[in-house]
Amino acid sequence: MTITQLPSGSISRTKLDWKFIAGIDVDKVEHGLPDAKACSVLQDTLKTITFCDPESEFPEVENEFVRVFKIAQLTIRYLLHSQTKLTEAIENLQSQNDALNQDLDRIGKKFKDVQVENKNLKAECKRRKKTIEAQQV
Repeated sequence: MTITQLPSGSISRTKLDWKFIAGIDVDKVEHGLPDAKACSVLQDTLKTITFCDPESEFPEVENEFVRVFKIAQLTIRYLLHSQTKLTEAIENLQSQNDALNQDLDRIGKKFKDVQVENKNLKAECKRRKKTIEAQQV
């Protein structure tokens, strides 16, 4: 499930899916999986970890807490990575937009120049037409 927006108002708490968390090889996610697969695993953990109630889930700190903490750290790294990629994409789009606006300005100026030249050529054509008509009479 992809979380697209944080809920407004009070946060509903969920239970941790310990079976799912136990199946995550943290070292493999951190070092061995391709980025897309690692991101997918981390995306799947967002809701359960983000909205769990730590007091009820961890009455006594044990190894599970360390596992959840490491997954939370990886999730934060994933979010920072995503933010960086989105920022780069925005900058690329802004750069493309600036280039297109420059092209548009250049083409608009060229169009105006062609309009002026066309007007001048029409005036020259009329002048020559009058000259030819005057010579024929």
